[in-house]
Amino acid sequence: RSTLFPYTTLFRSLGGGNSGSKYGFNANNLTLTLSGGGTVVLGQNDGNSTGEAISVGSGVTLMAANHQITQNNPVITVNSGGVFDVNGQNMDSGGPVINLNGTGISGNGAMINSSATQARVSGPSFNLQSSTTINCSSGNIQIEKTIATSAGTFSLTKTGAYSLLISSASYTGDTIINAGTLAFR
Repeated sequence: RSTLFPYTTLFRSLGGGNSGSKYGFNANNLTLTLSGGGTVVLGQNDGNSTGEAISVGSGVTLMAANHQITQNNPVITVNSGGVFDVNGQNMDSGGPVINLNGTGISGNGAMINSSATQARVSGPSFNLQSSTTINCSSGNIQIEKTIATSAGTFSLTKTGAYSLLISSASYTGDTIINAGTLAFR
């Protein structure tokens, strides 16, 4: 388990051609725990799997800056009070398992899209681990996974003027639309 304090860019770089020198967190099979408040940006990597699970703590925003790094982390868990900003990225079928909890920082969403570009989230699974808010205040979010619950009955609240586009859902809690559009594709 590693803890990284925010205001840091996580990255992997190929230094000097294809030498493969690595910077940042790149040991396999770690859980990277983000705590302390602020924003952590997942930067660019060379597309090789790094294998870290990421746990986002209260007060921390994890921002995707490149789809490759989000697809190379097997699990992203957003704990109550934390935020995963999909930032207009397209996370394809190799994307991570996403576990969401709570309403994010100041109730503004456990998942947000801060970009005007539509974000697309797909991959193995998308789980509500407690009642959760998704905020589409700057751009649309398209979820191409079945939204499920890991255990229990939890609600999904959609906020923000833009659209939340869902391929399917199997959770048994309420669906609350506070603003914008929720559409099934």
